[in-house]
Amino acid sequence: MKAILQFTGYEVDLRPFITDRHPALLPLANSTLLDHTLAELTEAGVKELVLVGSNLGLVVAWLAAEWPGLRVVVASSMAAGAGETAVFFLTAHTAFDIRWASFAASKADFIHWPSERTGTAGVYWFRSGKQAARVVGETAVWQNLPQLAAVAGLRVEQLTPDFCAPVDSIATWLHANERLLGLGFASEDAIERGYGEEFTVLPPVFVAETAVVEKAVIGPFVAIGSDAVVRESVLTNCIVDANAQVENAVLDRSIVGRGGVINGRKRTVLLNDGEEIGD
Repeated sequence: MKAILQFTGYEVDLRPFITDRHPALLPLANSTLLDHTLAELTEAGVKELVLVGSNLGLVVAWLAAEWPGLRVVVASSMAAGAGETAVFFLTAHTAFDIRWASFAASKADFIHWPSERTGTAGVYWFRSGKQAARVVGETAVWQNLPQLAAVAGLRVEQLTPDFCAPVDSIATWLHANERLLGLGFASEDAIERGYGEEFTVLPPVFVAETAVVEKAVIGPFVAIGSDAVVRESVLTNCIVDANAQVENAVLDRSIVGRGGVINGRKRTVLLNDGEEIGD
């Protein structure tokens, strides 16, 4: 089974965090958006990933390093990459969490998991790649796929995901982080670790193993990346990326990019990679 990820054809406004990395590689809960996507798809049985888009060098390099056992190819279009086997279709900016038991038991030819946001694409699956190429080739609007599959005579079924929504803005990025942390993609030992390292946790939160948290209150819905430092601060609904530093700050609904530094702030902050804010 394969999955086709579309990297073009939709608008994403995640500035200033995508100047030197693809939106799919931004941090999300305990990993990255793309890593979450691949963990879900491989659990469903996907062995091959087809990328549709341009300027995908960073993504291909990341895949080679992080998912070396996954076969990766680049195709010119969604339909061209479908092949003959069963295939998933989704955009690279879709975050989702699905329980696969109902999928495995389904007899449908076409299954879709709708996005929680009206008018945006969800996750789609065809039992046959040939059928997929025929149906997908007829539309540029993914939300029409269930209707087109039914018109083509396919047995159509809608299943309910635990979560499915696009990550295409700062607000939706923070929302996806919140939902995935709440669905279990958080640190199981965060509270115990807080006792030993003198910080307070309001679950759910993710704290990377190499992150340093001291005399702070974190949570709910906070993700702290590898080698980040948070001292004497209060954080809620925040993403603190790898190697960032936050000290003497009170932050809510904030994102601190890789290597960003904040000292002594009380507000919402969007701090790009490597930038510094201080009193």
